[in-house]
Amino acid sequence: MSASYRPRGLNAVDDEALQSELTNHLRRVPDLELAWLFGSVAARRSGPRSDIDVAVVMQTPIDLDRRITLAQALEAELGRVVDLVDLRQTSGVLLAEVLTKGKLLVQHDVHLHANLLTRMWGEEADFMPQYRAMLAQRRMVSNLMSMTLRSMHESLAPLRQHCPILWHKVGLFAPHAG
Repeated sequence: MSASYRPRGLNAVDDEALQSELTNHLRRVPDLELAWLFGSVAARRSGPRSDIDVAVVMQTPIDLDRRITLAQALEAELGRVVDLVDLRQTSGVLLAEVLTKGKLLVQHDVHLHANLLTRMWGEEADFMPQYRAMLAQRRMVSNLMSMTLRSMHESLAPLRQHCPILWHKVGLFAPHAG
């Protein structure tokens, strides 16, 4: 974190001003193709300790040193901790969150943006069959457990009926009234 780090009090107005400042800074970054703001600041629900989540796509994938340097430059300018991700190296849930819930701040290459969306949809299409199978298996297990519990409850009915005091003392069920 830089020496010029200056925490700000946060509210929706601060978030808007911060978004504008961030956009202005990102537009000056050479070789930046796309940039999004996502997370709590983008959703306008940031708090005093919230970081700024920024996703970028440069002309080429960025290494860790470049990512840290860019994040530190943003932190110095904005006065907040910045979490920077390279969407070329991101997939799954994070990619989907950025593309569907994030705010696009910089777009120099519409085709690159389209490629990211296509990749996200492809990943979702690949995952959906497993997701549906998992839900079907979960429903099957839930139904089986319900049938088993119902059967156990019915088979214990005579005990409940003939020994209500014992049944109550065991604490399995309240005495059955009838």
